[in-house]
Amino acid sequence: MRSIPRRTVLAVTAGAVAAPAVSTSATAAPSEGRQAASGLNPVLRTDLLTQVTPRNNWLVTAVAIQYAHRIDLPGGTVPPTAFQVQATVGGRTAARTVTRVYSNTSAEVDDRSRPGRPGDRLIVELDPNDSNARAVGTTDPLPLDRAYSVRQVADVRTPAGEPVLEAGPFAHRNDDVITPVVDDFTAGSFTDSAGFELDFRLYRPAGFLRNPRSRTRYPLVVTLHGGGEVADNNMTQLTSNRVAVTFAEPERQRRDPAFVLSPQIPLPRPMDGPDGTDWTDAKVQAALIELIDTFVREHAGHVDTDRLYLVGLSSGGRGIYSLLAERPEMFAAALPTAGWGDAATMDRITHIPIWADHSVDDPVVPYREGRFGNPGTWTLMNALESAGAGHPWGVGQRPAEGTVRGPVTGPPAAGPGHAQPRPVHELHGRNDTGEPPSVLGPDVRERRGHRLALRTVPLALHGGRAMRPCSRSTRTSAPLSTRSRPLTALIALATSIGLALTLLTATAAPAAAAGIPGPTTASLEAADGPLTTATYTVPRPSGYGSGTVTYPTARGSYPGVVLMPGYQGTQENLKWLAPRLASWGFVVINVGTKTLTDDPESRGRQISAAGTQLLALGKAPRNPLSGKLNGTLGAAGHSMGGGGVMAALRDDPRFRAGVPTAPYHPNGNFASVTEPTFFLTCQSDPVAHGDTFAVPWYTSMSRAEKLYIEVPGDHLCPMTGYGDKAKQGKWIVSFFSLWLRADTRFGPFLCGPARDADKNNTALVTRWMDTCR
Repeated sequence: MRSIPRRTVLAVTAGAVAAPAVSTSATAAPSEGRQAASGLNPVLRTDLLTQVTPRNNWLVTAVAIQYAHRIDLPGGTVPPTAFQVQATVGGRTAARTVTRVYSNTSAEVDDRSRPGRPGDRLIVELDPNDSNARAVGTTDPLPLDRAYSVRQVADVRTPAGEPVLEAGPFAHRNDDVITPVVDDFTAGSFTDSAGFELDFRLYRPAGFLRNPRSRTRYPLVVTLHGGGEVADNNMTQLTSNRVAVTFAEPERQRRDPAFVLSPQIPLPRPMDGPDGTDWTDAKVQAALIELIDTFVREHAGHVDTDRLYLVGLSSGGRGIYSLLAERPEMFAAALPTAGWGDAATMDRITHIPIWADHSVDDPVVPYREGRFGNPGTWTLMNALESAGAGHPWGVGQRPAEGTVRGPVTGPPAAGPGHAQPRPVHELHGRNDTGEPPSVLGPDVRERRGHRLALRTVPLALHGGRAMRPCSRSTRTSAPLSTRSRPLTALIALATSIGLALTLLTATAAPAAAAGIPGPTTASLEAADGPLTTATYTVPRPSGYGSGTVTYPTARGSYPGVVLMPGYQGTQENLKWLAPRLASWGFVVINVGTKTLTDDPESRGRQISAAGTQLLALGKAPRNPLSGKLNGTLGAAGHSMGGGGVMAALRDDPRFRAGVPTAPYHPNGNFASVTEPTFFLTCQSDPVAHGDTFAVPWYTSMSRAEKLYIEVPGDHLCPMTGYGDKAKQGKWIVSFFSLWLRADTRFGPFLCGPARDADKNNTALVTRWMDTCR
């Protein structure tokens, strides 16, 4: 950060910056070369449309082309094949998949099943599952200025054959980047009295902008991001998840207008807090409090000081508990999600209504144990109740007569129909009906129950089955009456959008429903699992050499796994692993490369291509894989194939876990990988020794769940015919079951007593490292 004078500064810019932009007026003359590409109707400008999505974060989802004249196709449609779109992202140029094309009156995506209306814009929608769809890199926004080109390759005609838009040889580059809702946040910075600077984004309600002289007072929602959004870009606190933008959605603001303040912690990451994290750092917390105080003071006639709310995710949730204890008189209510805190401070905040949410099998911040020596949500809610906060209810629902009251020390009951999202460090939110929580009536909510610790409900942060505790303390003093209405609105918001943060579909069905019995050491070390399997040869491989799919014949949908061989290797290399995984509930494609000498980066791209085709086969009719894929992907590979697995985890967000075995990549930098990774290496490997490749990668991946096992043998130890396949198979099946299917029954074989028999066997394992807690 640059040097700042020791004074308080509150600076708000006039507009938000979604990406570097070069804009031209919509009424300006077409630039050179544009008319030829559209003939009868010249193109005036082209804009990218991006979206902050619940699952894949920030994506480029469409291109909007503005024409000089209105486009009207009475009774006709524009085929997606009429346009080609290419993206140059991260130094690579690749095609995007066009899914729908329609006219519109503005540069907006139309979500209706029959989209569009006559207008001067043509909206070219893109597949959000494309591997190059992302608008953000590891931490910072990608440079999207002029990064996309769109070309019309076929004429567009009316049903009667009259020309509407003519194809041409020229492509158009995007002029600007549009991100709905995010663009409504202004960018600002604040320097506190000690000289510490916090960047922030600010959303201002429409009523305030229309009439700043009005005496209307609005709530202030302050959002605290997680550790992954610590950066200097003043953007990813809005775009990495929906924590902030949810409160600024037009529908929400129409019902409950509010200011939304979203600060961002700068780099280098502060680590001086009591548990070494972000918002508990003394400098950060002091600046945050001073920022809020200054903002409220500067907007004294417009901010209702009885309606200040905190919302936070992960380390932002940790910050909430710390901030509430520091300033217990300041905030009306809080929504900490997947957080942790100091149980000894709960007696200071018993008067504050809190809706706390956490996944019961969160692998990043365990909901009981928490992190960095401080307990998680379960323990904090029990401490809060013991301190006299009253019984924790949810959404204003009281439990039925006879329900157990007081802190509950056992785990939540695992009732039927729970969603089973994969255990990852991100947001989830759908119920077991498959519908978002907003469509559930009060009777359904009450029947499912939000009582702390009595049962789980299918809403999760960081992943896994979800616990939704909610402390709603009783307060009889005057502040309660002044705050009860906004708290109700805040909780209504939380209900309608899945705790006001996300709408992520849980992709994996409960393992028991898939016919997978509880694993044992004997069953996992057997050559085959409980499910019968069959094979299918991919008839026309796309983007890779060859593919053989092994899949469970039982009904159900399963995660997909791509197997990639090493240098000079073939499908034979990892052939042993395909039926093992498939018989435990995975659809496995064993890949042959384009050439035997393809480098690791090429193998990474081929892993992505194989994953794409595997998912497509799962959606296509009339093939044995139809309906077999649930959309979740993982990958395993050997040698250069292991390096390819790392490249896929780095570049393709669809891959949620990886097993690189004896991995080799001479130029690999994988510090940005955040997905769970299991490194299996060989003690006497002369080609890709763990100390050369896997161990440095393991060490650099500070935000990933990791497992490292070194076994006796040379470079070939993970291949067919080498090494202890009973043990290797048990570990790999357990790892993928835990991270791709969220089946925690397999966890003890990697973390727990069942692990220790292997870990402590020096004849079997020569080195073992993990992130188990």
